[in-house]
Amino acid sequence: MEAVHQSFTLSPEACDEVSLLVLEFCEKAGAEKKDALRHRLSAEECLLFWLEHGLEGSEVKLDMGRHLLTPFIQIEIEGPSLNPYAGDEDLGEYAG
Repeated sequence: MEAVHQSFTLSPEACDEVSLLVLEFCEKAGAEKKDALRHRLSAEECLLFWLEHGLEGSEVKLDMGRHLLTPFIQIEIEGPSLNPYAGDEDLGEYAG
């Protein structure tokens, strides 16, 4: 399994592309189908959260690979720190 290091510009299309890459990575890593789908949906939900809070056009970095034989997926975005578990009143100016 080859490591993936890619950058995307956050958009609805990038959400689809990144979530599909996550699914493919999980399948190649040997994850069960239901777990691979859960990881895909989690990645998509995270990206859609950023879209809904005004970060469209920001750079998204996707890193996937193995560290000490353990698969990892890391998705980062440039911009303010947002807590997806906080209520909209706690997001300040970034609330959608």
